[in-house]
Amino acid sequence: MGVKIRRKTGFIGTATKLSIKVDGEKVDKIIPNESKEIKLPKNRATIQIKHFGMKSNKLEVKDGQQLEITIKEWAKYAMFLPVILSPLVESFIDSSYRLLPTILTFSIFIAILNIADE
Repeated sequence: MGVKIRRKTGFIGTATKLSIKVDGEKVDKIIPNESKEIKLPKNRATIQIKHFGMKSNKLEVKDGQQLEITIKEWAKYAMFLPVILSPLVESFIDSSYRLLPTILTFSIFIAILNIADE
């Protein structure tokens, strides 16, 4: 027996797999709309999901439990943040530095994701 995990993240991250860690060790990967049964080394274990350096909360699970991987509501719209912010930032910068707003916006976006992940 083990823990059944289902990934239901919608459009976000559809091109990539999520890593599944059990007690700190990477044991498997899961693609969108996939269900997997993960064997636990003992009756209880800690499970965590990782994706591009971001990670979920650590969950204490036991044999027979079912988990569903979802995405936070705000994250569905966060990917549009650089598109919205780039023209705003660009309007304040001299035209000779056109790439700078994109770099700044992307950096801010990554920083927001890291803060939200903590």
